[in-house]
Amino acid sequence: MAIGPDSPERFQTYFRDHHIPFRGIPDPSGELLSLFGQESRLLAFGRLPGIVAYSRDGHEATRHLGRSARDLGDIDAIAASLVS
Repeated sequence: MAIGPDSPERFQTYFRDHHIPFRGIPDPSGELLSLFGQESRLLAFGRLPGIVAYSRDGHEATRHLGRSARDLGDIDAIAASLVS
């Protein structure tokens, strides 16, 4: 699941146009993103990328909060850590 700072319409369009195979939650106010510790920086043009993954039993398994708009984390390493 993804949470993003766009409007519901823009979020839906982006997911549809990019064939994203999971659900997304629009959060234009940033309130939900803040609950996960994701920062917003004016010079980074908005929210910084972050990944928080949970185990099946609901415990946080891994967290990566980006320090810049390009700091997406190593998604392959994050996925590998979840299945090991």
